[in-house]
Amino acid sequence: MNSENDIIITRQQNGTFGFTVKSSKDGCFIDSQAEHCGKLHGDKIIAVNGKDVRSLEHNEIVTLIKESREAVSIRLIHPGRTTDEQQMASSLEHGRHKEDNNATTISKPRKQSESPNVLNFLDTDSESDEEIKQLQLEYEKIKRQKKKEKKDMMKQRIEREKLQYQQLTAEKQKFEKQPVNVNPNETVNSNETNQRTYSKSPPEDNNEVEPEILTPNETVNSDKTIKRTDSGSSKDYYEDIDPQQHSSNKSAVCDIPEDGSSYNNYILVAALDFGTTFSGFAFSLRSDFSINPLHIYSKASWNAGGRQLLSLKTPTCLLLDAKKSFVGFGYEAENKYIDIVIDKEQDDYYYFYRFKMELFHKKDITKDITIKDVTGKSIPAIEVFSLSIKALKDCLFELAETCGFEFTMKDIKWVLTVPAIWSDSAKEFMKESAIKAGIPSNQIYLALEPEAASIYGQYFTANKIQDGGIGEFIVKPGTKFMVADLGGGTADIIVQEKLENGRLKELHHASGNDCGGTSVDKSYLKIFEVTMGPKAFEKLQKDDPSVYLDLCREFEVLKRSISPSKTGKINITIPIVGLNKICKKYAKKKDFEKALDNSPYSDTIKVFNDKVRIDASFVKSLFTPTIAGIITIINKILTSVSGVTQILLVGGFSECKLVQDAVIRSFGESNKIKVIVPMEAGMSVLKGAVLFGHKPNYIVSRKMRYTYGIQIIADFNKDIHERKYMHRVKGKQICTQLFEPVVKLNDTVEIGKQHFSTISTNREFQPELFLPIYCSTEANPMFTDEEGCTKLGKVKMVFPKPSKEKRKVQVCFIFGHTELQICAVDLTSGQVISSQLNLL
Repeated sequence: MNSENDIIITRQQNGTFGFTVKSSKDGCFIDSQAEHCGKLHGDKIIAVNGKDVRSLEHNEIVTLIKESREAVSIRLIHPGRTTDEQQMASSLEHGRHKEDNNATTISKPRKQSESPNVLNFLDTDSESDEEIKQLQLEYEKIKRQKKKEKKDMMKQRIEREKLQYQQLTAEKQKFEKQPVNVNPNETVNSNETNQRTYSKSPPEDNNEVEPEILTPNETVNSDKTIKRTDSGSSKDYYEDIDPQQHSSNKSAVCDIPEDGSSYNNYILVAALDFGTTFSGFAFSLRSDFSINPLHIYSKASWNAGGRQLLSLKTPTCLLLDAKKSFVGFGYEAENKYIDIVIDKEQDDYYYFYRFKMELFHKKDITKDITIKDVTGKSIPAIEVFSLSIKALKDCLFELAETCGFEFTMKDIKWVLTVPAIWSDSAKEFMKESAIKAGIPSNQIYLALEPEAASIYGQYFTANKIQDGGIGEFIVKPGTKFMVADLGGGTADIIVQEKLENGRLKELHHASGNDCGGTSVDKSYLKIFEVTMGPKAFEKLQKDDPSVYLDLCREFEVLKRSISPSKTGKINITIPIVGLNKICKKYAKKKDFEKALDNSPYSDTIKVFNDKVRIDASFVKSLFTPTIAGIITIINKILTSVSGVTQILLVGGFSECKLVQDAVIRSFGESNKIKVIVPMEAGMSVLKGAVLFGHKPNYIVSRKMRYTYGIQIIADFNKDIHERKYMHRVKGKQICTQLFEPVVKLNDTVEIGKQHFSTISTNREFQPELFLPIYCSTEANPMFTDEEGCTKLGKVKMVFPKPSKEKRKVQVCFIFGHTELQICAVDLTSGQVISSQLNLL
């Protein structure tokens, strides 16, 4: 008799699954003599990762299996094999654990009732029940002993780490430098003597004190600092500036590590990759990094549930109850929400799906911004982001504990990935969300996603890309290469050069847009919206999310497997029952097939049972606008940077064969640039973020994406200044709202480079100073209100002991890190004072 069963096979140390696929007129079959697959030899493949493959061609089945990364779920049928025998083979495959030289992946053990049993490996016909039971007891005893030994070993290692770092910390404190006293009368940056006066910006805090107002007809001495204020301004803004302008000279007053890190008492680095479509985490021990940097722990696979879909990350979706309390994240949230909708209880819950792009599209980001869930209900965005980050954080702790690690929050340095093309306020919002999720602010570091992928790439330069990848990434000193992080939401692209010391120098600032994989999803889903009608499609999303999720999941598989050479028809499984139900209710009682026949797609798409058969050329056309956007960005960058010899494609969307082919044809053939796609391209950013946490000084310099500066006033010059900015103050013509750059667009800034400005208080016993910061997309902006210029935020400085005399403050801007840093020194006392940059 014929029997069917699902098995899960993991990759072996050589990167393969240990079997080949052979085809005949009757279908495709397992061909293997390997120990772990030998019992499957000759079995017919009928489904891969829950997808029926009986109608697919041989190469399409092979592609689906290769795209399965760490593990593949296969449904097999074997004439004559009993169900028990098939289940025995399934248990054999499911119980295997994969280890490779580059990373260690750990899957959470299942409960004892679910775990592979030693009985599965025995021939029950030749063993008595008593012997089998005895073997089982011995097997369980060995497992417990191994687990205890591993746990004890990890405890000892962590204790040694803690003792070592305590000794290092004590040593550092013993020789720590004393604060540098600055002479109040000393002239700072005296080599620059051009007079500059700074205007006062209106406050955003209604509690700030009202200042005195200088009227335009007042006269003042020309050597006195001029300031124009508004009636809503605060006296706590600065009034005058020393004659010195901005300087990039180093100063002893701000002692900030050059690599931007300040938290060194850590045992391990944990990275959270919070993506548009999928999210994940990874970590590695500090001691392991010094021996084998790629000894990185991550979750082996996330399971989608009943469909047996496995992935290395989990969907970025969040489920909350009516009280906005956490219910689930990722696949758990998806599956629970489906049940909630079936029970018609969705009004009592909040479900957020693919919400990260909200921070890319919003121009004015504050802590108070809100986002809507799939049903249109709004809550503060920071609640959604922080609870999602907390879910990843808690899952990391749970996995580590299961594997025998014992540590506390203070033992961890956390790295949070963000797109390099995001605004400063969007990056700050993510950091604030992490703080709200329970991660201490001094233990959080932001890693720019394409940079993290580049750092990871430096570690597989000595080895060829494994099976499933393309090319060989060899970066010798002097090599100029591009990293294109093609994710679900954005394309994030940088160009770097490898230096003699092995570190990386940025040659072109991060560029990109929203041409990620989800833009192709929108084109595909538009077919169903047009066919069913906007109302029916909206009801589908809200009232039957399981149908909507099935559409998205099936297309996600297709995106990775469709090849440029594909012709004829492509079969895509659709939830036909759910589509028919929605169509009959909201689309004039037509089923989906009839609705499709009356749509603009009637000639290219046909329904066959639970599948749609689509012309391959039409499917590929859905990718065209997005791929064209990626090619345009890459081409624009390459025209401004010469000598680029390699392009490293990373991110989930880079695994799409159509994307790979387009980049190779556009640049690999004509420009003779080598295009590389690593195996597990979607994990490059996450693993690179772990490496960045251990060694933040991989990057020695970055290119500025914006011009940063402050607002000043100066003598009015009719030849260069617009008349609308001219004001007369005490008989003197003054130009207001001038943009004074600190660093400019495309400037190369070394990590930790310091730039100084000196300002002063404007009244007696002033307790605080506020300095507004502006940025512009232009290299040479003239005014702070022109197009492309925005107010980034403001620096708040606090005097511990306000005094009657005016206090001069030297403000130090530290550019080049993944975040803008600020330091301020009271020149009267020579002490560093509290300074806080608020971008939200």
